[in-house]
Amino acid sequence: METRKHYTNYFRGLSHFKPYRTRLVTLEDPNDVLLTLDEIESEYIAKYGNDQDGPQSVSTLTYKTER
Repeated sequence: METRKHYTNYFRGLSHFKPYRTRLVTLEDPNDVLLTLDEIESEYIAKYGNDQDGPQSVSTLTYKTER
């Protein structure tokens, strides 16, 4: 979970992100972190589309996990 301190930088510019950040820094299970990242991706793509050039864009997350 070494990335916790970097979440603010990764998600800079996303409005209303504080509840997600709070959840991400308190989760212990890596699979829960990945599920939360999926939720974030879905919510922000639904709100803002997948416009990679916009100031509030969300990049597609690519990883493998057992669900």
